[in-house]
Amino acid sequence: MKKLLRVPLVLFVFLCGLAALGQTNPNLQLGNPSNARTNAADKDNYLLIKEQYVLSYNSSRGAPNWVSWTLKRSDIGTVKRQDNFHVETGLPDGFQRVTPQDYTGSGFDRGHMCNSKDRTRTVKANKATFSMANMQPQTADLNRQVWMRLEEDSRKLAQKGNTLYILAGCYGDSGHFGKTNTVTVPQRCWKIADVEGPNSSLIVVDIPNTKGIAKDAWQKYATTLGDLEQKTGLHFTSIVQN
Repeated sequence: MKKLLRVPLVLFVFLCGLAALGQTNPNLQLGNPSNARTNAADKDNYLLIKEQYVLSYNSSRGAPNWVSWTLKRSDIGTVKRQDNFHVETGLPDGFQRVTPQDYTGSGFDRGHMCNSKDRTRTVKANKATFSMANMQPQTADLNRQVWMRLEEDSRKLAQKGNTLYILAGCYGDSGHFGKTNTVTVPQRCWKIADVEGPNSSLIVVDIPNTKGIAKDAWQKYATTLGDLEQKTGLHFTSIVQN
């Protein structure tokens, strides 16, 4: 007879809760790579759940550890960019709430993780992407060039009838800015897109957040899940390598 693995009840309930969250939330299909929780004590790994995306917020960095969302053809509409950059009021008291003005004079773009064009079916959906909790400081060469081309190619795949399960974030420390000098500039930004449908594939990239990369193809920065796990400390165990 095989021995049964005895799991403490508290841990069992916690793991079941995470599994249920992934099953019921369409924007968390790739799992919770940092085991973030909706617990105000977890200031650097706080789970913020929105209708349009889910993220793990890092108060010390003033940015998300990761953002997760699903992209389908039906998410893409004709709504214009709302440009309503705003403070995230859904964060608990005592958390760093970055303002749009914190980026003024920093030399960095307010780089969307869940892109605004991925949420153009309704005005409400597009407005939600302009939360400052969804932003990372990115160079113009990354945000307006390499990263943008990856976002455009992702939407093309969605328009072809594929469903994309996406995780994105940044890591590393290249300095700080903001009114209290507490917004961290990441060294690199990464994205995982599990493409399911006619063009099934797995996209994994790790791109430097630097100047001088504007003309680079995003494919140049392809990497593996294992390499990304090692560099970020996150766990992508629910993603199957195609």
